[in-house]
Amino acid sequence: MELKHLVIRELHKEEDQATVISERGGSVNTQHPVVPDMVLSLNNALARRSTLTHGSFNKENPNSYPFIQAFDNYLSQEQSSSDFLKLSDLGITQLAAAMDSPSSHSAVGGYIIFAHYQQERYEFLLVALVRNRSAISLNDQLSPTEVNEVDLDKLHQAAKFNITSYKKGKDSYLSFMGTKEKGDITHYFSNAFGCTDVTPSKKIYRRSHSRYT
Repeated sequence: MELKHLVIRELHKEEDQATVISERGGSVNTQHPVVPDMVLSLNNALARRSTLTHGSFNKENPNSYPFIQAFDNYLSQEQSSSDFLKLSDLGITQLAAAMDSPSSHSAVGGYIIFAHYQQERYEFLLVALVRNRSAISLNDQLSPTEVNEVDLDKLHQAAKFNITSYKKGKDSYLSFMGTKEKGDITHYFSNAFGCTDVTPSKKIYRRSHSRYT
């Protein structure tokens, strides 16, 4: 994996409360030894999910979804670190607005990770929502103590943009994480990024399979 850019921000939100964008965070040095491993862990966690939902941008109503134009602008630029930070800042703003919609009153915040990377022949943008978990560590006296760490194995929400497929004009280039119970995505996440027409993976498989039977 070649990690091009990484931005980490934070959204504060409790159930039935307004969303607040933290001033903390921003661009992260991709040359730090643990950073590529972190993104790889997130990507693997998403790949393990069997309930991904797929879709494409709502190109018929782009003015209602500012991220679409911002994404196109980013791809047409030199894609510098500052360009990616600008795209991520708009993304977090759209996420906060979507989380404040009446249908998302139960949504809860966390850390929002934006990663632009190349894996084999494909280029991707990954957006993931993760939170802390409690863990046990040993202090200098070897006494157990409780610590907080980022839970990279548990994605609460995620979106993956296949940039290569998008540039080639493919029909489906967006993937969203679904719930284990219903296979549905939490729609504030897809709406924030301009995807309003989504299809569960099983339906896509059945539709593709029917062409050859």
